[in-house]
Parts: sequence; C-alpha cells; structure tokens
Amino acid sequence: VIVYDLRSTHALPEIITECGGTPLRSRVGHVFMKQLLAESGGLLGGELSGHFYFRDNWYADSGAIALASVISMLRAFEGTMSELVAPARRYAQSGEINFRTEDKAAAMRSLVESCPGASLDELDGVTLDLGDWWCNVRPSNTEPLLRLNLEAPDPAAVERHVAEVAVHLGTRVAH
Repeated sequence: VIVYDLRSTHALPEIITECGGTPLRSRVGHVFMKQLLAESGGLLGGELSGHFYFRDNWYADSGAIALASVISMLRAFEGTMSELVAPARRYAQSGEINFRTEDKAAAMRSLVESCPGASLDELDGVTLDLGDWWCNVRPSNTEPLLRLNLEAPDPAAVERHVAEVAVHLGTRVAH
C-alpha cells in the first residue's frame, strides 16, 4: 500500500498499480497521512508538498530517507533524472493556485453546481472528475483562500479549464 495525497497527479495511482502496489488516496496533511498509513500498514506515503512518510521509520516524515532512495534509484538508472521521471509525466498540472473569497463554501457550491455531469468527491474540499480533466478545491483553514489544483491532458487544456473554474472561486492571488 502506498498512500498519496489527493492533489497528486492521476499518473501516481496508475503507476503504483502498474508496479503491483495498491494506491490509497488521503486527505492533505501529515495527521491524515500518518493515520491512514498506520491503519493500512502502508509501506510509504507522500504529499505533493514534498513530505514523505515511511513505515520503517515509524511513519515519520523523512526527507533524508526520500533523498537517499532517489539517489539510489538514480545511481542504478543509466540516464538523467529527467529521463527517470519522464514516464510519470503523463498529464499537465496547474500547480496550486490560490483564490481569495470571503464565502468559501458558496464558491465551492457554485463550482459543483456548474459541473452537473462531474463525479464529485468531498474527501478534502471538493474534487470534480470530468473524465479527461479533474480539479480539487480545498479551503484554507487559516485564510479566506481556496486552493485549486487541476490536471488535464495538456497545458492548453489546463489553461482553458483553470479559466472555466476560476470564475467560481474569487480573486486569484499570488501566494
């Protein structure tokens, strides 16, 4: 079992499955990741933010173990780091985009209502899957912000869908 946060590329569960593993999707945050790892007996977990948790390290976050693992894989691979990760670059992502809004719940409702044919998941914020693209919008716990992550087949589709979604979320901010 490999636990990953729901903002991660859809390529991740595909690759985990292709390698014989079982992908398990988690809410964002170390509390949720560590709990799900412990409950599932997962081997490792990772967040888009760069935090990695290892069963053999008491499910603690360890950048050192992650770095050592990557260096070992790169050393055994006859090529560059870019070549090593190229098979995982199956889709284009927006990165996390922040929107300021005073009524986060209303903005998320507006987005959901604008996509009646989407598959809806509310594990952490709202995740809408529209087949060839998907997005997750999560409210900040400390600021009047919504955080958007969107993935589509190519950069042009990402740009187009971000524009469609953005009209529901408030004012785009730089941080």
